[in-house]
Amino acid sequence: LKERNPAKYQKKKDYMKNRKQNKKGKKRAAMEEEFSDDNSERYGKQHRNEEPTFGEQVERPPSFDALPRGATKKEESVPNSSLITGINRIMETEEKIANRKLKEKLERRYAQIKAQRKSKGDFHL
Repeated sequence: LKERNPAKYQKKKDYMKNRKQNKKGKKRAAMEEEFSDDNSERYGKQHRNEEPTFGEQVERPPSFDALPRGATKKEESVPNSSLITGINRIMETEEKIANRKLKEKLERRYAQIKAQRKSKGDFHL
């Protein structure tokens, strides 16, 4: 293993620490500038810790009536859509029951035909 040069290591460590502090300082300065008194008056912003005065009014958020480019309007849902889906499910289950009964009936009929042919000695269908 290589031994580190302590002077070089310390110099690099100080450089990185200083660089980190500079970045933090720039961010902090930008934040302070954004919330300074001059900008708050100019843009109508308040400080976060400032409480509103009595009778102060606030504007409501905007409402967007027009759709953005490329967007399609959603179809209006039917008010009783859950009722309709429930009815559809019931109809599907009734269909399944009817199909199952028909299948059982056909199987019984096929078994009868097979038994008759077997008794006659004709095994081919």
